[in-house]
Amino acid sequence: MVKRKSKSAASGQDDIKQGDLVWVKYKGIDWPAKVSNIYPKKITYYYLPLDAAVIGQPFKTNNPKSVKLIQPEDKIPACPDSKLVGDLQRAFKQAKEILQNPNEPMGLDDTSGSSALNGSLQQDDDESQVSNQGSPSTKRKKEAKKELRSEHDLDEPEEETDTVNTDYINFNVGDVVIVASEIGTWPGKILEIYDDHTICKLFPLSEKNEPCRVVWENVQEFPVDELDDYMEDTRNNENLYIAFVDVKRYLAEGSAQATKETKTKAKDTVNVKQAGRKVGRKRRAGSEKESEDESDRETTSRHESRAKRRHENSSNDKASKKMQNSVVDSIPADPVSKKVTKPKSFLDTITSDQAEQHMKAIWESKVDNQAHNGYTIPTQLHQLRFNFNNGGLLKFADVEKAIPKIRNMIKICTKLPKMSELVEFHYIANVVVPELYVFGLSQIDGTSLDKAREKYEELVANEADSSEIKNDRAATSNGSFKISNSLLMAASRAKTEEEEEQKTDI
Repeated sequence: MVKRKSKSAASGQDDIKQGDLVWVKYKGIDWPAKVSNIYPKKITYYYLPLDAAVIGQPFKTNNPKSVKLIQPEDKIPACPDSKLVGDLQRAFKQAKEILQNPNEPMGLDDTSGSSALNGSLQQDDDESQVSNQGSPSTKRKKEAKKELRSEHDLDEPEEETDTVNTDYINFNVGDVVIVASEIGTWPGKILEIYDDHTICKLFPLSEKNEPCRVVWENVQEFPVDELDDYMEDTRNNENLYIAFVDVKRYLAEGSAQATKETKTKAKDTVNVKQAGRKVGRKRRAGSEKESEDESDRETTSRHESRAKRRHENSSNDKASKKMQNSVVDSIPADPVSKKVTKPKSFLDTITSDQAEQHMKAIWESKVDNQAHNGYTIPTQLHQLRFNFNNGGLLKFADVEKAIPKIRNMIKICTKLPKMSELVEFHYIANVVVPELYVFGLSQIDGTSLDKAREKYEELVANEADSSEIKNDRAATSNGSFKISNSLLMAASRAKTEEEEEQKTDI
């Protein structure tokens, strides 16, 4: 059994991962927050204290280097704004409780965990009035609205002014948004807009899911330019990936509809002008002189109008087709039927997020594994045995690519003891790599881990037998060569002796 040792987290950008507690800047104040997701050039997070009732869209920073991990020995920072002192104290207290109880479920996508946390805070009499504001910015926004109402509407009852909400002004019916729903953060389409909530239908729109009511605090504008990033991040989540593929299809259809409306409008304009010209010609029939002058002016105007319309229609068609093609070209032909659920190769399978979660479950003792439980850290050189035979599942170059990713899994795991590089390679060769091969076979073949393990052991055994046969053949061939060589040398010596005897007789 691997002995667990305490491991302190280093305060570096490379060590920050999803779910970590960090310090972020809010109005120049260091504020506790929980990391929602990590991207190459930004980090998204939720301000503390968390409350399941108001968890919605995360905030983001475009300067990841300014984010630092919260350490157990950190003290509450100074707060020059007296209105934020209470919130900061509650946020810091919640951060401390999370650090002291890291094994409790506190994931941002698990509202039950957030609810349990807030419930524990409410047991304290001094903290019974937990703020229902999801973040400092949300609270300050509502306080500003309340102050504005108190200055301009002193005679109005408070019950009537509390319902004032202007969040919906930034949205329109048909917009794509990100909502915090019962199944987690999900893309949706706005169907109806009200002062305090909206009616949304979650993607994919083709499924028979009922529209849901969402308060504006849980609605976030969808960044269309980051759609490809969303799809790439959710490729291993089948349902969410299909939802974002449907978002892309919906946006493409909207672009095509805009092109159709532009052409229809241009056609209607041409018909109206043609009807006007017919009426004009009838009125000009009474005067030949005026008719000639009007005809000249009409001809010139007609040519100018046609040239202008051709130019406008050509520009609109090119712009619409360019926008439509940029969206349609990257959409799968039939995303629902293809359902990208498996990685492209065996290497992708054993280094995927699902494979990492499988190993994490073993390290956290959620899944029983004999190799891991029976592993003993070697202390002598003769105890080191390295064998990367895999039954032909991966080539040498692929194994070289997989090892750094496997080492990164071990690096971010807090349940394993600190190991030297030599011991770490020994653990990888004897425990991690074989288990990942078994997991990969179970995913590709769609079988249980036990059946996949049997297949893996059979592949490795066959590879070993094949190697022994090759070695035996090489040894046999080498031995036959030696025997033949000895016979030739003996025959040569016998012939030489016979020739010498004949010379002596003569």
